[in-house]
Amino acid sequence: MLIWPEGSRNQDRSHALSAGTEMNQPKEDRMPIGAAPQRHPGLTLELGLLTAGASALGIGLSLGAFLAICGAEGIRTTLAFMMAVLASVVSALIVSIWVHIMVARPLREMAQVMATVARGEPKEVQTMRSSGELKSLLQTFAMACERVRERERQLERSRKEFRTLFEHVPSYIAVVGRDYRIVEMNRNFRDTFGGAEGDQCYHVYKKRETKCENCLVEKSFQDGTAHRSEELGVTRDGQEIPYLVYTAPVTNEQGSVDHVIEMSVDLRPLKALEHEKLQAERLATVGQTVAALAHGIKNILTGLEGGVYVTQTAMSKADQVLLQKGWEMVERNIDRISHLVRDLLAYSRVGVGELIPTDPNGLAKEVFGLFSETANRMGIQLILELDASVGEVPMDPRAVHTCLANLLSNAIDACAEDPHEKEHRVILRTRGGPEEGQISLEVEDNGMGMEESTKQKLFQRFFSTKGTRGTGLGLMLTSKLVHEHGGTISVDSCPGHGSRFQIILPRNKTAAVSA
Repeated sequence: MLIWPEGSRNQDRSHALSAGTEMNQPKEDRMPIGAAPQRHPGLTLELGLLTAGASALGIGLSLGAFLAICGAEGIRTTLAFMMAVLASVVSALIVSIWVHIMVARPLREMAQVMATVARGEPKEVQTMRSSGELKSLLQTFAMACERVRERERQLERSRKEFRTLFEHVPSYIAVVGRDYRIVEMNRNFRDTFGGAEGDQCYHVYKKRETKCENCLVEKSFQDGTAHRSEELGVTRDGQEIPYLVYTAPVTNEQGSVDHVIEMSVDLRPLKALEHEKLQAERLATVGQTVAALAHGIKNILTGLEGGVYVTQTAMSKADQVLLQKGWEMVERNIDRISHLVRDLLAYSRVGVGELIPTDPNGLAKEVFGLFSETANRMGIQLILELDASVGEVPMDPRAVHTCLANLLSNAIDACAEDPHEKEHRVILRTRGGPEEGQISLEVEDNGMGMEESTKQKLFQRFFSTKGTRGTGLGLMLTSKLVHEHGGTISVDSCPGHGSRFQIILPRNKTAAVSA
């Protein structure tokens, strides 16, 4: 056994350890001091394990050299130790390679696929390199990716279908924001009204500079419900067109209204059909009208002949009383002829005249003044009830005047012919309609009333409850004029209690049916 001095032993031990370490590191593989190691992005885990194994091998060899220097008896121990270290290094290398092939690489590919799917790009997931639970995971992930792509394809098809419907639907569609600016419009709207996204809806629709008084968009924003109205718009060429507009709210996830969609339908084809329908109805009734007129004129002529005969007889006998009676018969039948001719001329008109802003209260006052003296003379109380909030309404004032005069005349006659002894009254009333955007004109009396069967025939041609004193054209003419204003007329009546006629007209009627 060799005995070294203590100092030299420690020094040589250090040299041996250094020599053992450098002996296991090839000269060309040694990294310069201060140089940064170069790493492959996909081999981070494997390099870590290899570095740990190499370090362990170096330490093992250094210790083996130290034991060899110390003596032959440490060779067996050194070899066993080195074998253990070598086994650890080999195991680490095997585990590293397996992890790289079976775990790291599939996970890296999965991350790449997830990034690709997030960007919306197609990507197939390969799972043949994996096995066991990881392969099952990758297969499930591949199925999920395929379902996502299928949902994306379905969403894209739906988007294209919606865009096609939005652009080509035969209606005017515009999406409006809270500032009344158009967010989006379809092609039909753009071609008809012009304008562009960002313009105010009232400027594009009606070429206005301020918001509409009866703004349906504002109402949908306020109450979150749908509204509709008939409006008059102005095309990009300056032509006025009637259209029916619907507004519906568009809500967000919180339930608040972000936008309102306006859907409008051109009413010009409908107006043309209404005109054709009325013309056809008039032509179809010509035969009935001629027959009825012939019968009515025959009755009037019979009365005239009777009056003329009585008058001539009275003149030959110089009987003033009989002469007065005969002349009254002639006057009565002449008056019937006059009424018949006026009603026929009024009915023969093709349609109402120009619609101009008119105060219904003014018309009601005028008609009230015409019949006040007649009602007072007959002991009938005539009452006028006006709603000051009605305002002006587009209408043909002469046509509406005719309607009110016919209804008021009939109401006075119904009170005059009532057999019940009571204080009779007739009320002429104006007020707001049952729905928004309407007005109501009413004539109510407490006269004799009507049976249900009579009510069903009121607006038929040449039907009259006045016997030979009526032509049967008054209510039919009234109904015609009201409908040509876009309104309705209805009647409530009870025998012995009176009747109430109600005319409902729209505030924004845009066009009457005319020739």
